[in-house]
Amino acid sequence: MVSSLEIDMDIFACQRKAQKDGAFDSATFVLNGPTGSLKCRWLDAYFGMFTVEGHEGFMMASDCEELPLTVSDYQASTTETA
Repeated sequence: MVSSLEIDMDIFACQRKAQKDGAFDSATFVLNGPTGSLKCRWLDAYFGMFTVEGHEGFMMASDCEELPLTVSDYQASTTETA
């Protein structure tokens, strides 16, 4: 199942949505900030861990708490795609 949400939200709303959708380890989203956008994917939304496309390692949702960021183009995918 794939669902998409175009409404901007904060990283914590995105985290809750991925948990609710059962896509806690597969949902993708775009993180938007004053300097541009980053394509991201949840590694584990329960722990707040996500990856950023083109970067090594992971980030934590809590690292974004004080930053002026929004999330757009949320897509929950509960099945693996090739």
